[in-house]
Amino acid sequence: MTFVCKCCNKEYPAGEAVTCFICKNTFSNNCANLNDKDTRVLRSKKNINWTCTACSTIDVAGQIAGLTSVIEQLQKQMSEFKVLLSSQSNQPICNNESFTIDDVLSEIDARNAKEKNIIIFNMNESESAAGDLNLVDDIFKHLDVKVDTGKIGIFRLGKIDLKIKFDLSR
Repeated sequence: MTFVCKCCNKEYPAGEAVTCFICKNTFSNNCANLNDKDTRVLRSKKNINWTCTACSTIDVAGQIAGLTSVIEQLQKQMSEFKVLLSSQSNQPICNNESFTIDDVLSEIDARNAKEKNIIIFNMNESESAAGDLNLVDDIFKHLDVKVDTGKIGIFRLGKIDLKIKFDLSR
């Protein structure tokens, strides 16, 4: 098995390379400034961890202290949430709106009855329902949707436009 050195990008066999314990990058013994004695000690003792120069300059103690304070804050928040949860567990779960099975079933039936309804906005007024039906049929033909026009029921929403005639001859 060979490893590519992070520093010089050359391949080295496993015996001539070491892996950083923190960043997991592999370095040749030469690039890591390790002599044969250091390498033998690292290989013989499993409890010794080697770190590269970049990782050894990191302030591990400062990071641990920072993480410890974050953990303490999270533990404090968790205990606050536990208190809040226990105080709310005594309250009833249901609110004032209770739905019966009949209410739910009637709502489902109403939704099923309306599931195939469409609403068309800004459609020009026609003189009759047949004119509206022809316009809707043209829309379905344009969309290449086959619909039995005998099953289409049409009604208009909103106010009917009144055509007012004035007799100004008087």
